[in-house]
Amino acid sequence: MQLLMADCDDLAREGIHSVVSRISANVSINEARTFIKLIEALSLRKYDLVIVEPLAIGKNVAEVIKHIRAVAPESKILIFSQLNEMTHGALSIAYGAKGFLMKNCSIEEFVTAVRRIEMGRVYVGAALASQLATSSPHRSGYLPHDSLTEKEKLVYSMLVCGMRVVEVSKTLNLSQKTISTHKSRILSKFRLQSFADLLNYTIAYGLIDECRLRVKNFNNKT
Repeated sequence: MQLLMADCDDLAREGIHSVVSRISANVSINEARTFIKLIEALSLRKYDLVIVEPLAIGKNVAEVIKHIRAVAPESKILIFSQLNEMTHGALSIAYGAKGFLMKNCSIEEFVTAVRRIEMGRVYVGAALASQLATSSPHRSGYLPHDSLTEKEKLVYSMLVCGMRVVEVSKTLNLSQKTISTHKSRILSKFRLQSFADLLNYTIAYGLIDECRLRVKNFNNKT
């Protein structure tokens, strides 16, 4: 496994190095202390896993993930951060990370997360997983996202993939008011109160990849 970790904290990098080395003898680990060094490293070599602390390299979660995916779309991303999981975890997964862990996690949980992500699966902590499960009340039968029109599905997909209302508006050549109306109607159909709830629902039902594909297909047609 080729691994790149981005964190300006020497102790954090040393700890990750020690734990990951115990997971597999066939692991090559490189380090980046800054955002610029992170992007440079990704442009020079292919990495299977990127472990990054956004706070330590001066970027927010969305910026870090978007840049990594732009330079190295095949690399899996694990956000390993002091940021609160309940606030930033679902957002990280929505933007394309494969996992989110807080730095106060146990060694056992860190190992579990790395192994699961290495297998191509998504990992979030128990607290966030529980929230995702309980925030989506429609566990059987007819599901709210099945009731969306094709236009609503596209707007929904763009929003949960990180596009702002103004960006969706320009992409679809519709007014911001129209997009906002679609957004409100989508929340109503899902019986949800906020965009955060919508993200939680999307992740809980495994719809992120479907949404990304829908946006990609639309962009390829235009």
